[in-house]
Amino acid sequence: MKKIILSMLLLVAGNQIKAQSYESVFSDTTSQWNIVRAAACDLFCYGDYKVTDTVLFDTTYYFKLNTSGGMFFDNPIYVREDSTSGKVWYYDYQFSQAEYLTMDLSLGVGDTFVYYSSPTIAYDAIVDTVYYVNGKKHVQIGALINICGTVFDTIVFIEGTGTTAGFAFQNSSSDLSNINEYLLCHSKDSVNVYAETYFNGACQLCMLGLQENQFEFEVFPNPANDLLNIKLSAQEQYDVELFDVSGKTVLTNNNLSGNQILSLNELKSGSYLIQITLQNGSKSIKKFVKQ
Repeated sequence: MKKIILSMLLLVAGNQIKAQSYESVFSDTTSQWNIVRAAACDLFCYGDYKVTDTVLFDTTYYFKLNTSGGMFFDNPIYVREDSTSGKVWYYDYQFSQAEYLTMDLSLGVGDTFVYYSSPTIAYDAIVDTVYYVNGKKHVQIGALINICGTVFDTIVFIEGTGTTAGFAFQNSSSDLSNINEYLLCHSKDSVNVYAETYFNGACQLCMLGLQENQFEFEVFPNPANDLLNIKLSAQEQYDVELFDVSGKTVLTNNNLSGNQILSLNELKSGSYLIQITLQNGSKSIKKFVKQ
């Protein structure tokens, strides 16, 4: 019986490969996602998910992702994918025993993605940006990852990887502005294919405490082309520093004041961090994408 089920799974996978329009989030052999989760703001730690098996719920097969390493990651998660449409679903086995759409690459700007804070409460997250990095489609929605008031990032669906909030963010937060899981790295067949930038590409991360952003500022448009606008309410002078995904400083601009426009002409396409430091030493940081 197990051999028959395995043969059916391989047949389905083979048919999907032939018809797929998007790169799968899974690899041929091993896939791993390292995710940081904040259980309390004085302690947060990563956990890694690996595909270990297939499981049948009702009449639907899911990949079982087991976790090892890190705190606050006790239970496996269950995920299925339709790479033809670019959709991924998460089955909440632990609480609601229901399936939730967790990624949809077919969406365009202005389309709606439904986020569930509970099985009966839903919010509409609007797609605000669609862009490509290294030929892979990225769909950004109006939902915010918030790790202890320090890591602020919008949820992005990434072709071939998943989402910047992992797969299990549905049904995990009270609203669209406090989702508390953040994808650090994704590897396929032991090769890293995605790394975030806030922690300089760290794939294994445990920290005691986080220093919150000490003031607010805006950068737009995001993604940006050749120019990036900085909108800052602070009245004192400040310094600007840009970092690439490796943590290397790629641009500095000192003794600025008021709102500014930065030229990005010398930067390659990709993700960057912008850090603003006030004269009194206060710092805040944000992420942006250069197209």
